[in-house]
Amino acid sequence: MMNKLWRSSSYHICAITCLRLHIRHLSAHQVRLSFLEYFKEHDHTYVPSSSVIPEEDNSVAFVNAGMNQFKPLFLGAKYEEGKFAGLRNVVNWQKCIRVGGKHNDFDDVGRDLTHHTFFEMLGNYSFGGYSKTEACLYAWRFLTDVVRIPADRLYITYFGGDENMKLKEDSECRDIWVKLGVPKNRVLGFCSNHNFWEMAKTGPCGPCTEIHYDLIGNREAQELVNSNDPTVVEIWNIVFMQFSRDISSTIRSLPTLYIDCGMGFERLVSIVQGLQSAYDTDLFLPLMKIIHKYSKVEEYSGGLRDTDTAYRIIADHLRAACIMISDGVEPGSRNRGYHLRRVLRRAALNLSLVLGAERGMLASLVSGFVNHMTLLYDNVAECETVIAKMVMSEEELFWKSYDKGNKLLENNIASQQHVLRGDIAWMLSGTYGLPLAVTQKICNEKGLKVDVDGFHQCLRKFQRTQKAEEEPWQKVDLEEMILNGIKPTNDSDKYGCKRIELGKYEFSSKLGTVMAVFDVNGKNVMTLKSGEVGSVIMDSTVFFAEQGGQLYDKGTLRDNLDNVIFTVNGAKRRSGYVIHTGEVADGQTLERGLNLMQIIDPKQRFSLMCGHTATHILHFALEKAFSASIRQMGSFIGPNKLHFDFFVPDEKFTLEKVEEVMAIVNKIIESNLNVTVKYILQEELGSVHKNFSVFDISQSAAFDGSYRIITIESSELLGQDIVEPCCGTHVSNTGDIGRFVIVGQKSRGANVRRIYAVTNSAALESIRSAAKLEDKLCHALSDFNQTFINTHKLMEEFQKDLPLPSKSSIYQLIKTVKKKNKYISQKLRSSNVNQHIA
Repeated sequence: MMNKLWRSSSYHICAITCLRLHIRHLSAHQVRLSFLEYFKEHDHTYVPSSSVIPEEDNSVAFVNAGMNQFKPLFLGAKYEEGKFAGLRNVVNWQKCIRVGGKHNDFDDVGRDLTHHTFFEMLGNYSFGGYSKTEACLYAWRFLTDVVRIPADRLYITYFGGDENMKLKEDSECRDIWVKLGVPKNRVLGFCSNHNFWEMAKTGPCGPCTEIHYDLIGNREAQELVNSNDPTVVEIWNIVFMQFSRDISSTIRSLPTLYIDCGMGFERLVSIVQGLQSAYDTDLFLPLMKIIHKYSKVEEYSGGLRDTDTAYRIIADHLRAACIMISDGVEPGSRNRGYHLRRVLRRAALNLSLVLGAERGMLASLVSGFVNHMTLLYDNVAECETVIAKMVMSEEELFWKSYDKGNKLLENNIASQQHVLRGDIAWMLSGTYGLPLAVTQKICNEKGLKVDVDGFHQCLRKFQRTQKAEEEPWQKVDLEEMILNGIKPTNDSDKYGCKRIELGKYEFSSKLGTVMAVFDVNGKNVMTLKSGEVGSVIMDSTVFFAEQGGQLYDKGTLRDNLDNVIFTVNGAKRRSGYVIHTGEVADGQTLERGLNLMQIIDPKQRFSLMCGHTATHILHFALEKAFSASIRQMGSFIGPNKLHFDFFVPDEKFTLEKVEEVMAIVNKIIESNLNVTVKYILQEELGSVHKNFSVFDISQSAAFDGSYRIITIESSELLGQDIVEPCCGTHVSNTGDIGRFVIVGQKSRGANVRRIYAVTNSAALESIRSAAKLEDKLCHALSDFNQTFINTHKLMEEFQKDLPLPSKSSIYQLIKTVKKKNKYISQKLRSSNVNQHIA
């Protein structure tokens, strides 16, 4: 095959140069499809895009590059099961968000014609599957043959060497391009700043070669390559990960060559469609027309006017928001929620202040945006109502906050003489949503400057505070383990348990070896001493690491004399490793290499099993009560309580509905239905249940390409199985749950409700507490003695997790008791007045 590729490439380059063939005119969808099909034909395995929420990687808020989900493979991890098992050559497209951290395009969007906060990366990757020659050849053939980009508009850069790094010129790469037929004067060597890639300060790294495209053509543009000239742009980056840098900055060759090739989808589409900017392509122009319907200015013209800038900001930001929300991000004040809030607020500001639309119109754009985006991102369509409601709710909140911030700004301007303090500008931005640029504009109009340096000091302090709040497991540096070839944790025994009788289980314990020890700051150490807090990675584990909304197991690691060596207070999963966090027992030492028995806390595990199976039943009960498909928006199963978030359009979750849902759930529990587990292939999901949402699938556990399916078997009551993909732990019979009680509910945003509930002994205790409190109140009201009743103590009992249906009647009794106290108080005052007069 290689000889065939070489022969046709040389001929093709000559033909294109002589005949000036035109680029194929393809839609964005066709461009992506042609890329995937090309690499599939060349024996690449297609791996779907991951969510923009990183899986098992806390180093970034969002996935910001195509290679993110493959990071453990690039570090050398070997997988014997799961979606990465056996991968060698891969092709995919990946949703990416760049709004913070090292890669942050937020402030640049709109100001030029190229930047995006949400973009798609087309990628092909090789984990020891092919050489530099094939990587360059695949890229060249795709560009010049498949999409027919003229070869005489392409320039190549490669690593020209670095004396400080003691690395020579990558002459192998240079010679490959020349052999392919690229003119020597178009193969350009550059320093490490341009053509050397590093994952981090330590770890895999290597030279890269890039393909650049001249938007003008018919000229010699060598001097414009890598010069930030907007008419010569990078299309494709091919990274050869052939080295590893250690903590001393020494660079050594890796035993295996890894290849990471990435190409910006939006930029490629603009080139294929013969346009200067992605904002002029069929990816964005329909969005510009939708925005124009609600604006009071002229149409988008593709220029650099303020209105054009606003068009680009709104189109990009709302597009990004649709992707974030459909992948499960909600607006908030921290982390991913904070970034989503920023893009929505900036879009809303530009729509109203620059384009003249009425406030609250951003949500009106959602339907058109979703309809256009669905062809490329099908999961966005099923979230349309959720997105629209969330945008509407966030926009209403923002404008209220914005108006308050404006008033505060006016007051501060009046009290300042020449400069608005940086901490005030930060407060207006962080708390009230006034962007720094808006504050500067208003201050300039009043003759004041803004202390921008002070503002950025506050911002950096805020970022440091968030970083300092990270838990020990988040600080653990796993790269050294991966580079040393330590296999991911084998947690296949985490589901091991045996049902003894109704409500009673025995759980597996297992001997494991301590593979790594980390101190409280995440530093890899040999030992932890008595009382020290840290993290442990074992070769295998029975501990369930927090996943799929279920909290982690707790337990102990013990020696062969049954002494507790390490108390496990939590277990988290990252890059295939299960990180056990906790504290070394008094008088003990935890060392790397120890063989320890792992024992989980059976009470906590059983509570989690009851809660997780109950959430599946709850989801079913909600659909029965509302006679509609209910979209799950999230869940959390803890040992003491669970919560379940769901979207219900235009209906209230009344007390009657609460009682109905509880009755359905408890009826299923009392029916003692079997709960089974099986594994099926992804293509079989549709035959099992046609309404699995993206959320459902994302919560499932994949093993060797299969999905773990939990089924609550059918009965006359159900009329159907309750079937859900799930990675959590479950009881094997619904009767083990004992009892289910809803103890609270609240709004989580537009049409999103959160239910709080308890199961098993906690549910029974909830029922008993309510009955006991009601008896106290009834007794107090039936007592005709003229003595005060301690309502403060009664209210404390009322605030406990009581059944929600009982709370209404109990609260009425408490109000009656308060009235009785008031009556007694008035009577006593009247008696005292009469005595005083007498």
